[in-house]
Amino acid sequence: MVKPPSGTVTLLFTDIEGSTKLLQRADELYADLFDDHRVIMRAALRSHDGYEVDTEGDAFFVAFASASDAAAAAADAQRALAEHSWPGDHEVRVRMGLHTGEPRLVDRAYVGLDVHRGARVMAAAHGGQIVLSQSTQKALDNDWPVLDLGEHRLKDLLQPEHLFQLVVDGLPSVFPALKTLGNRPTNLPTQPNPLVGRELELREIAQLLRADNIRLLTLTGPGGAGKTRVALQAGAELLEDFRSGVFFVSLAPVAEEDLLVPTIARVLGVRETAGEDLGATLSTYLSDKHMVLVLDNFEQIVGAAPAVAELLAAAPDVCVIVTSRERLRISAERVYEMPALPERDAIALFVARAQAAASDFVLSDDNRECVAALCQRLEGLPLSVELAAARSAVLSPQALLERLNERLMILTGGPRDAADRHRTLRQTIEWSYDLLDVSEQSLFRSLSVFVDGCRLDAAESVCLTSGDLSVVDGLQSLVDKSLVRQRFDPDGERRIWMLESIGEYATEQLVRSGEADLLARRHTQHFLELAEQAEPDLWRQKTDAWLPRFEVEQANFRAALERALSNEENETAFRLGGALYPFWELRARHGEARVLLSRVLALDNGVSPRHRAKVLIAAGRATSWQFDWLTSNALLEEAVAICRKLGDVDGIGRCLGFIGHARLFTGDHQGAATALEEGVELARRSGDARSLARALYNAAFAHVERRDFVRAREMFGEAIRIARAEQMTVSVALATSQLGHATALAGDYEDAASYLRQSAAMFAELGDTIWTQNRYQGLLALLEGELDAAESLLKTSLAKGREQAPQQDIPYWIEDVAAVADAKGEVVRAATLWGATDALFEKFRLAILEENRQVRQRFRRDVHHEPSDEAWPEAWARGHAMSLDEAVDYALDESEQVALTWRMPSNGVGGSL
Repeated sequence: MVKPPSGTVTLLFTDIEGSTKLLQRADELYADLFDDHRVIMRAALRSHDGYEVDTEGDAFFVAFASASDAAAAAADAQRALAEHSWPGDHEVRVRMGLHTGEPRLVDRAYVGLDVHRGARVMAAAHGGQIVLSQSTQKALDNDWPVLDLGEHRLKDLLQPEHLFQLVVDGLPSVFPALKTLGNRPTNLPTQPNPLVGRELELREIAQLLRADNIRLLTLTGPGGAGKTRVALQAGAELLEDFRSGVFFVSLAPVAEEDLLVPTIARVLGVRETAGEDLGATLSTYLSDKHMVLVLDNFEQIVGAAPAVAELLAAAPDVCVIVTSRERLRISAERVYEMPALPERDAIALFVARAQAAASDFVLSDDNRECVAALCQRLEGLPLSVELAAARSAVLSPQALLERLNERLMILTGGPRDAADRHRTLRQTIEWSYDLLDVSEQSLFRSLSVFVDGCRLDAAESVCLTSGDLSVVDGLQSLVDKSLVRQRFDPDGERRIWMLESIGEYATEQLVRSGEADLLARRHTQHFLELAEQAEPDLWRQKTDAWLPRFEVEQANFRAALERALSNEENETAFRLGGALYPFWELRARHGEARVLLSRVLALDNGVSPRHRAKVLIAAGRATSWQFDWLTSNALLEEAVAICRKLGDVDGIGRCLGFIGHARLFTGDHQGAATALEEGVELARRSGDARSLARALYNAAFAHVERRDFVRAREMFGEAIRIARAEQMTVSVALATSQLGHATALAGDYEDAASYLRQSAAMFAELGDTIWTQNRYQGLLALLEGELDAAESLLKTSLAKGREQAPQQDIPYWIEDVAAVADAKGEVVRAATLWGATDALFEKFRLAILEENRQVRQRFRRDVHHEPSDEAWPEAWARGHAMSLDEAVDYALDESEQVALTWRMPSNGVGGSL
């Protein structure tokens, strides 16, 4: 009998790929397949002295004394499986993973993180594939040929693992992408530590969400029960089951119920659509998705539960995992109470965290009883266990137990319920807090003023300390004691944050200390200064450094603005709202901006005209992006009047551009030209060449709409010359593209093609392409009668535009494709797309521009006479009922095309423009 190897061991994990589906297909033959599989596996494993640790269902867990023996056993097993004649010609494909480490041997079984790592390596493989961890690849020492598969995030959510594939002679070596997080649609965050225990809970949660009748699963329990970590791991386990992915939505920084939908939309990249409720837009997006949403920390906005119910009703294949201290109480909900860790897992967690704090800590016969007693006293609550273990660097388990016994209440009688466990956690946090020195306590309290954490510069600017302790040293001490945590923002900067339970305790201590108002003022001042520092750069499109920073600080900015609004700190509210607006505009958060700026404008007492004008401009621009031209114009007209009195030329210019475009989109071409021309003159007098280039660029559009193509081309040309002199390379490319478009509308196709080629080369040199570039080239090809080229370019443009352009721009692209279909005689397709175009122009209140007039006059058949084909009305009605996404899908999907020949009328309409 093979003995279990010890020391450095190579672990082999295997299971049958798609065993459930195989069971369904094979039916009664499955038992024979299963038995054959086991016989083949055991023969190969035993021939290389493999120690069978465990089997569960179709899975094997086997240990080998050497990596070479493990590789040979895996290779022999795969060969035998491939050569076997399976009953009923059903193929059994087995995935295998090898990992080398030093797991602990307990009662002839292996425990420890290496066991979990090996299982994750196997889970990344496909049937017939043998995947190795880097430790196994190194242990093989070139004895076996391997393929380098690169670094991959495994389902344990830890840092990426370098993986390899064992190459076996005579067997396939090409497989699909590994089943790792990086190859699936997800944003699940990397975790600093492996999840200890919770195998039973994860299996139960996965089974519940794989059931057809459970769409909403709420993980409940007290703070510190590990709800978030389990929900994240459950999401990782479910990735293969949901084709649209698993997405994590942190609600920790969200304090208002009406921010739930915008927060989910932001995580999923769903943008606002003018004239449409964001909830409806999100519901439409999710309606065809097969996805899991993990909504974390829901208890603070539990009143938003009906919005979750609405999303689930609109999206039949979306499931939601919620973590919350209280249930949502909606009909679709299934509640899963998070239990305490069983003693074995609680001890394993203590040991893992204690070794992180003190590398020489070892669980031994001398301290095992104390550790078990500690975990029992802490009720198996993961956060309490972690806080206690963090003190292992200075306190032995015996000393820890004695100190905790002095503090913790002795709970007697009856079952241990959630309220008891929550009380135990609070006392553990309080004990940890009391062990801090006075300066550390001050810093700990101060950190609670931040929402969703802060960076070092913010902590140094806002927090209070005493004595000689620096903020940097204090933060490191709090991290070491597990009272605060660290993560990295998307731009690589370190962020300090607190778990919610600890943050709540810190807030209580802050209020009790009498420092809360002072810290609130310091917090607001810091983020006001940050916003005002960034504002000029954001207006000048210098965004690389600022946008990532503002993105992660939105909760802090919102908290500062809410505080100013609530306390009627009018000047602060106006300054902060005005300074934040460029970010909101760049991120297309027009609805949020409009709501908040309206609340700012409602204050209006004791505010300087300059600050009021800035917020009026911001509110007017946000409103115009939502195509509410009347409200926008009223706000901007008031703003420009104030700016004229103040002599604020820059403010006037920011107003006039939007006033001009508002007039353009409401058909007032002369009024638009007047406003935009004034902007040009102001810029000339200011001597600011960059402002003049932008003003000329804007004003040229008004002259296009007045069909004064000569003047429009002159203005685009001057804008190009100035932008080139100022090295505004993107502006040069954009203006050249618009010059080409205006030239095409003027009927000068040869020059238009030249300008468009030039702009395309410029964008290529910049390493960028914009969606309008292909569109203008496609329109030129359409006007020249090159229909196939036009269709290709316009579809390429539409495909790019749906991902990058504002949604209200997309109907213009759909109209272009409709014109091509009409010109090619595709009656049903053309009518459907024209119907969609008409509906979308109505929905978004879009203006009929010069380009639309020319295209419709030349190519749209129902402009000239009633279409004779009886299919036209029905197809038009079908298109008119389409949503934006359905219309785009139809425009891009040639499989739906029904081509019926129709000859363009020979009445001169088809001539050149």
